[in-house]
Amino acid sequence: MSAKKKEKTSLIVAFMGGSGQKSTSVSFTTTNGVRPWAWIENEIVTKQVAMLDTNGNQAVDKSGKPIFRNQIRAGVTLLVSEVRAMGNPETSYVEDGIEISLQKPKQQLLLGGNDMEIIQPQFQAMTKLAVAE
Repeated sequence: MSAKKKEKTSLIVAFMGGSGQKSTSVSFTTTNGVRPWAWIENEIVTKQVAMLDTNGNQAVDKSGKPIFRNQIRAGVTLLVSEVRAMGNPETSYVEDGIEISLQKPKQQLLLGGNDMEIIQPQFQAMTKLAVAE
């Protein structure tokens, strides 16, 4: 009898937050009106990876130089085997004694497992925008 493989949770990076000495705050696309986020080790976030074009080839800039970017950035998809919510979603915070409401509640996640997959988006060179008159 074989064990059923657990399905991974897909998280799409929306934007990068602040970095600390060991980790970076990474926010994901909104789910059910809540913005999930998690701390991810800087070593994982800042690893440089080659950009690929829409044909799967190494992307290059105008001078023909290969393009590299941080492994985790906006647009990247993370497939994670264990995801746990840390407490309840936050709807406000206090700054200088004043309570400030968040437009979107945010929920801290704990990402676990040792088999996170990082799926890079395909790179497309920018093209001129055609404007119809």
